[in-house]
Amino acid sequence: MEDRRAPLGARRAAVLAVLGCTLLVTLLVTWAASIGPGSVLEGKGADLLTFTGGPTPTESFATPMADVLEEHPPPGDPPAYLMVIAVVIETIVAALLLVGLYFAVRALLRLRFRRPEPEVEVEFDVLEPPRRVADVMTQDRDEQRRLLLSGDPRNGIVACWDRFEVQAARAGVPPQPWETAAEHTLRILDLVDADQGAVSALAGLFREARFSEHEVTEDSRQQAVAALDRIHATLLSPQGGRS
Repeated sequence: MEDRRAPLGARRAAVLAVLGCTLLVTLLVTWAASIGPGSVLEGKGADLLTFTGGPTPTESFATPMADVLEEHPPPGDPPAYLMVIAVVIETIVAALLLVGLYFAVRALLRLRFRRPEPEVEVEFDVLEPPRRVADVMTQDRDEQRRLLLSGDPRNGIVACWDRFEVQAARAGVPPQPWETAAEHTLRILDLVDADQGAVSALAGLFREARFSEHEVTEDSRQQAVAALDRIHATLLSPQGGRS
């Protein structure tokens, strides 16, 4: 069964968001209660009962209470518009509380039942089995040897080395973008565990035939034949070609 639980970091973020939303709404409710009709509309409290310009405390005992109340009436009910404002504020705060809780619960449910994200497939080249590459080389052995022995030694050695690229293409092992032709050939020969000494010898003869200006002799061709035979003899052999 697939694990549909959200990652731990996402669950923690959702819980923190709910706590933050609840704290914010609580503060708003407390603030609204503190400025509601019970306190905001009462004014300064005792200051409203302060008698200014009236009789002194001593004189107040001699003044009839009806005269005092007539001159300084007690504060009455707050104006109606202040009551309306207070009710509107409290209603808005309550609505914000409900909306915040709704979105918080919705976010938690989405994280809980969210489908796992699809795995990202990374493209990479998979080398064909070495056995297949070695089989292609073995099947092409006679043609590769024929090219080596045909024409002048220089062209024969170059054609023999280039044939490894043809074999690699048939086996489904293309060169990497960063590889030169020579690097590709060396990688293929290393893949099939060809004799390293023979590979180095044939690679040196190829570079000499391909890039030098002096004459390439039959002796160089015979050295290339010996190296090629050694390579084919060690293709994925039990002893390997690491000697």
